Amino acid sequence: MKEDSRGEKVSGGDPEIIPYKASIEKRLAETGRPSTDIRRTELADKQRVYAFKGLKADTTGENVVFQAAGATYLQKVGSSSSPTRIPVLDPSAAYYSPSFVPNTSQAVLQAKWSESNFTSFELGYTETKTVYQIVGIPLGRYISPTISGGSGESRKLAFIRLPGDPLTGDIVETRNTGIYVADITLPQQNAQSVSSVITVSNLQLIPSDIRLWEVSRLSLQFIHGSSALLLQDYSRTSVIELASGPDQFGEYSQEALATGKTAPQVTVSPVISNKKNGKAGYAVHDAAFLDFYHVYYVSGSNLDGEPLRSKPGDSTPGIQRLSLDGGHDLTWSGDGKRLFWLLGKLIHLISITS
Repeated sequence: MKEDSRGEKVSGGDPEIIPYKASIEKRLAETGRPSTDIRRTELADKQRVYAFKGLKADTTGENVVFQAAGATYLQKVGSSSSPTRIPVLDPSAAYYSPSFVPNTSQAVLQAKWSESNFTSFELGYTETKTVYQIVGIPLGRYISPTISGGSGESRKLAFIRLPGDPLTGDIVETRNTGIYVADITLPQQNAQSVSSVITVSNLQLIPSDIRLWEVSRLSLQFIHGSSALLLQDYSRTSVIELASGPDQFGEYSQEALATGKTAPQVTVSPVISNKKNGKAGYAVHDAAFLDFYHVYYVSGSNLDGEPLRSKPGDSTPGIQRLSLDGGHDLTWSGDGKRLFWLLGKLIHLISITS
């Protein structure tokens, strides 16, 4: 395999036939209901969605966003009304990885997938139905876009660049993968209902030891404005210090806050910043994790420095099981007072009062 100018692996020559023979025998078993006709369901214009993912909450936990079957939705918590589809530029395209702009409940950043152009980002306002395309990002496969908090329009944008996708595998583009940060300027709040563009600048790769093989567990979030990034990857949550800049070797300070022993997801919120000897340090207020398909909670004061675990006789001190039937896609509200998770088509909520 050779690489093109973008680092994308391309064919190194003409394909060759691999001589082999295979004998395949398939036997179709009778279904539990012989009269079942799935053609009506498969050919219908609309189908009911039973699985959600990509759950995110706003600052106060009053609204959540999620993705289902290539579309992204906003749901008001506790409301009996149907979810609102987040406005997009191309309703026929597949959208994923939605997230709220901090301190708002109507501005949602999301990714759009194209088989020819790969990933692009859009910022949609659900009240005004205004959509802004974010331009200036190189061709690539990206997930988990997030925008920093703040009072002005000047913000930071961060996202993760992957080495491939589920169709091509994870070895087609192995150069320059990881976390990227850029500068953007948000549109005025009184923007009219017309589509426009937002251009990124100062795009840079942030060196980290992010583990890219578990795509569904990767998540980014700015904390303390734009001074640090909260990184969640498989069984670990860590913080990357951006404000102090890279060291003499071009590396950024990265501190692991919580890890899991057998947990496929560990998440913490909020993260408290502590200055020690002139250097930034961080402490966890609350933590939640998945273990054996169940959701567990532990106060930061009970963290013992060991990986989070739920095994009887060797569990984290003060652990509490929250789920009844299981869960996935844990996410905290921005203020750390509410914890959400998904189970099939249901969104579960726990209010944290500690």
